[in-house]
Amino acid sequence: NGFMVVVIQFPIARYLCHFKMTTSLTVGAAFYVLGYFLVGLAHDFEFLAFTMIIITIGELITSPSGTNLVANMSPEMERGRYMGLYGLFSNLGWANAALVGGIFYDHLTSQPIILWGSIAAVGSLSVLGFLMLGGMLSEKVDRVPSPS
Repeated sequence: NGFMVVVIQFPIARYLCHFKMTTSLTVGAAFYVLGYFLVGLAHDFEFLAFTMIIITIGELITSPSGTNLVANMSPEMERGRYMGLYGLFSNLGWANAALVGGIFYDHLTSQPIILWGSIAAVGSLSVLGFLMLGGMLSEKVDRVPSPS
């Protein structure tokens, strides 16, 4: 994961400039969904490593797009507030994921496809949400600002 972030984060970010941010978020969330679903099918270390690659690609696509979109959606004088709330809710999601994941694991450890499939199902809601958001935003808000 760390190696991929160091090596391909910048090229991916540069490539994503050609697309709407909600499109990038949708595709990135789809990578997350696929990666987490495939964890439930994993049978050896190599396959788990493959799923980690897919999940990391999802992370590399969604992270810069999400931050840019929040910046574009916020009024200039309140950008710090919007970014702070974005960070708060992102971190609350990560914190609650450990709790919810632990509960799921306790109850579904013998059924990995249901365990990881349910996580993928929640991620699918993000895919749908980003698709809907893309239809609601103006082109100006949904694009990465071009360099001057």
